[in-house]
Amino acid sequence: MKVAKEHFLIVAFLLLPTAPCSDVPAGEVRAWRSTITLPTYPWQEDVNPKFWAMDKGPRFSTTVRGAIIYPYTMQDHLSRRKAAKTYQALMLENEYLKVVCLPELGGRLYSVLDKTQNQPMFHRNRVIKPGMIAMRGAWISGGVEWNTGPHGHTVTAVSPVDATLGRGPDGSAFIEVNNIEQIFRTRWTVRVTLHPGRAYLDERIRLFNPTDTPHP
Repeated sequence: MKVAKEHFLIVAFLLLPTAPCSDVPAGEVRAWRSTITLPTYPWQEDVNPKFWAMDKGPRFSTTVRGAIIYPYTMQDHLSRRKAAKTYQALMLENEYLKVVCLPELGGRLYSVLDKTQNQPMFHRNRVIKPGMIAMRGAWISGGVEWNTGPHGHTVTAVSPVDATLGRGPDGSAFIEVNNIEQIFRTRWTVRVTLHPGRAYLDERIRLFNPTDTPHP
């Protein structure tokens, strides 16, 4: 009988708060769906999967023959012309932080704004311009990305994943993103929670392997 295996990782992103600066009342967390429009250099997926001959065993790279990405296709048709693109966004906000998550770009945290200083916690790209870095090719920098399953900048780096908003019993709100990775058939879930009156984020990661074989 197969036994499903789950692994947990809890991380907290911490900021030392000064005076709160917000139109959100103290002790309240708002959560909502919105959109964000960004200048974007688009990319296209190859219509055919890559079948590379193995040289000396499997490789986890887009730059060598034998890279493992099947059944995914490459995302290596990168445009040099930018255009405005509107993305779906999930938002969290309290008096200290404002969080923007983009499910269409791997569920990454696009930005976390420290409202007390009006400064981003992480680098925030004003333009979405991919380079050939990820396992499938296209990859963008900035924010926080979720890399599970295959090694490195993974197969969903700039691909849509499932995402939802939820509430905790203490008045907190969370964004939860998840995906079933098709190479190893593992599943991952990340829940990012913003608590009332707190200047940090809780991050809970769950990895689920329903197979009999260890996987990355």
